[in-house]
Amino acid sequence: MAEVAATIPLGRFGTPGDVAGLCLFLCSPLAGYVTGANLVAHGGGERPAFLHAVERSLGDNPSSKPL
Repeated sequence: MAEVAATIPLGRFGTPGDVAGLCLFLCSPLAGYVTGANLVAHGGGERPAFLHAVERSLGDNPSSKPL
C-alpha cells in the first residue's frame, strides 16, 4: 500500500474527509459561480508507471539517468 501511495503526488491515499471537504465546498456559497464543472479529488493523480519502471532499470547510477 505504501508503494502505491508513493505514486500519488500528494503522497497518500484520499480519505473520506477529503471527499467531504469537496462536497462541503460545492454546497457552500464559495461555489456559487461553479456550473458544469468536473472536479476531481485524486491527490494529483497517479505517477505514470513507466517512470517507475525506468528508475528501477537504471538503479542508483545517476550518470545513466536521462536528462
